[in-house]
Amino acid sequence: MATHALRELGHDAKCIEIPTGDRGAPIWPDGFTGSISHSKKRVLVAIGRRTEHASIGIDIEEQSRNVSMKILTRIATSRERDWIEHGIDDALRTPRERLLAVFSSKEAIFKALWPLWRRELGFHDATLVRKESGFEAILNPTVARSMTPRIPRLEIRVTLADGAIVSATRIPRVDPSRRPSERLS
Repeated sequence: MATHALRELGHDAKCIEIPTGDRGAPIWPDGFTGSISHSKKRVLVAIGRRTEHASIGIDIEEQSRNVSMKILTRIATSRERDWIEHGIDDALRTPRERLLAVFSSKEAIFKALWPLWRRELGFHDATLVRKESGFEAILNPTVARSMTPRIPRLEIRVTLADGAIVSATRIPRVDPSRRPSERLS
C-alpha cells in the first residue's frame, strides 16, 4: 500500500518495505513524509512530498472499538471533557463517538510531531477545539515554545466513514528563508 502511494507520487519504489524507527514510526524514503494507521479491519497510509509537508499524522479508530469512558480524564482536558460529555454535535452524536474523535485526533497530532520533535507528548499537551471539519489543536504554551519550528496550533480533519473515525493533520514545510516566527508555509 505504501509502495503504491510512493509510486503515485513519482518515487521509483519497487516492492520495498517501509522500515520503522523510534516508537514504531515509519522511516520514509528521502524527499517523502507520511503516516500509517491501522485497526483490526483496515490500514491507512498518507504520504506526501517533503517540499509540501514537513510531516503528516493520521489515525483510524473503529466506532465499534470497546472503549471505556473511564479513560476520559486521562486523555481529555477539562474543556474537551465538557464537550465530550455535554456537547451537541451533528456528526459526533454520542459521548463515546466524541471521546474516540478526541483520542484519534491526538494520536494524529503525536504522529505528525514525533518525526520533527522526537519527544513524547502527553494527552494534556494539546487542547482540541471543535471546528466544522474537525478540530483545532492548541498546544500547551510550554510545549509550543520548546519546539523548533514553533507550532502553536494544528488543524485536524475528522471524518466518519464506514464505521470508523479517521483523523488527519499535516505540518506544512518549513521555509528557512523566512523569519523564525513566519517559517511555516
